[in-house]
Amino acid sequence: MKLNQKNIFLLDGIGAVFSSTSTGLILPQFFEWIGLSAMTLRLLGLIGFVFAVYSLTCFSLVKNPKPSMLLTIVFANFLYCVLVLSIALLSSELSTLGKAYFFGEVAIIAGLIFLETRVYRNSFGLRRKKLESL
Repeated sequence: MKLNQKNIFLLDGIGAVFSSTSTGLILPQFFEWIGLSAMTLRLLGLIGFVFAVYSLTCFSLVKNPKPSMLLTIVFANFLYCVLVLSIALLSSELSTLGKAYFFGEVAIIAGLIFLETRVYRNSFGLRRKKLESL
């Protein structure tokens, strides 16, 4: 699949569905092993769910996404990473398993932010190169 200003939202939305499902529905069942309360995990899952709804709506309902739509999800993903890193670094109760999960999630989202930023630059402005290089 060639990434462009439309289908990057599909990639983001699918990732957010997986993230929100694992963080909000699966991990709360094992909160003792993670070291965070089930409520905190569900709240993180809810944030991911909101991101999924936004991205999948942009993909399915908007024919030509505007630059601000992509920047919105880039910024939201960045803030989510900051939140998760803050929890991972500041929570004394978070287990090694919990830290591994959240550092892994941040790494994946950081990679997605990189791709989204690249699509933004190629599609909307700073560099108008062909997207085949992605």
